Amino acid sequence: MHVNGGLYVLTVAIWGSTWLAIKGQLGEVHPTASIAYRFALAAAVMLAWAALRGLPLRYPPRVHTQFALTGALMFSTNFVCFYFASRTSPQDSSLSFSPCRSR
Repeated sequence: MHVNGGLYVLTVAIWGSTWLAIKGQLGEVHPTASIAYRFALAAAVMLAWAALRGLPLRYPPRVHTQFALTGALMFSTNFVCFYFASRTSPQDSSLSFSPCRSR
């Protein structure tokens, strides 16, 4: 298998198992706190990876603003809506982004 195929399979496996993390996080903790924990862990892993590889992390302030907007609009808001939907309808919310969802 080519490298691109392996990366594709890895991406599908990770994104396809996201519902496991969501299922484990829903419950006693507020959804926004669960998202904060999840993204903090992801940030720590990514910073450690960058440090191990010696990758530069200095960007101009304008670029940091773009990073923050992208994170807030593409990821955080999306996850907040998805977690709240999972609390009210756990069976359907796991399939809400699936184009092959049966009605």
